[in-house]
Amino acid sequence: MLDDILSLFRKKARLVILGLDGAGKTTLVNYIKRGDPGTTFPTVGASFERIKVRNLLLEVWDIGGQRHLRKLWDQYVENADAVIFMIDAADRSRFQEAKEEFWRVVSLTKDIPLLVLANKADLPEAATVFEIADYLELSKLKSVTWQVMWVSALTGMGLRDAFAWIYERVTGKKLLKPMEIEGIVVIDPHGEIVFSHPKEYADRFGAFISAIDSFAKDSLKEIPSSVEMGEKRIIMVRRHRMTAAAVISRGSPETSVISMLVELIRAISTQEDERKIKNIIKAMEPEKY
Repeated sequence: MLDDILSLFRKKARLVILGLDGAGKTTLVNYIKRGDPGTTFPTVGASFERIKVRNLLLEVWDIGGQRHLRKLWDQYVENADAVIFMIDAADRSRFQEAKEEFWRVVSLTKDIPLLVLANKADLPEAATVFEIADYLELSKLKSVTWQVMWVSALTGMGLRDAFAWIYERVTGKKLLKPMEIEGIVVIDPHGEIVFSHPKEYADRFGAFISAIDSFAKDSLKEIPSSVEMGEKRIIMVRRHRMTAAAVISRGSPETSVISMLVELIRAISTQEDERKIKNIIKAMEPEKY
């Protein structure tokens, strides 16, 4: 009863979550609401939950994604304050179908904030944020406030950042600090530094990160996702037998850092041209967030 009374004094907003069947919409709502993905079944029609983010009470509608239910999307988007569109980043066979439905949603949103969540980022075959953005042609979105994020509704990765973004767009108040990356180092399977930004970072932290990587391979079998360093934090990821690490300020949105490190490894391992790698680095600059 107290919670109901307090809700009268909170700002309310209507959040609609859309996406194809199997994209992970209900799993996301379960994790945010209960801290656990739970056991889910295909949503028949729509389900409703209330989720508190600071002083914002989100009225969340999870709408079924089966083809015959997508006609319901229109009426829910019409009264929404923000929309999340989820895509299964590991199921490339449905990217085209997702793209068609995404752009239909865009035609309904007008100036509503639109957050694209590339779900199942915990799977090694998941497409990166850059790949999803390119495939959906998000650069064509001109009059819509939008963002794309890498998340895992199963593990909770990125969900805090996602709902912070929704909160900020609805209330105009900041929850997350801007992303501040001090430096980046990428190490090959032999422990050699193959990339660093800025260049002198190879000397400053290269040996330390290489030692962590070597110890993890020998003793832990997998690298730690983060290492605390006072007011800083090292975020580490491993893909294609390479390890990438970024030193960031505490409070920076870690999911964005992780997704960009994965994209950087992919670009280096596939020998992308230098311009592509520079664009990835440029996307890490604080003014982009």
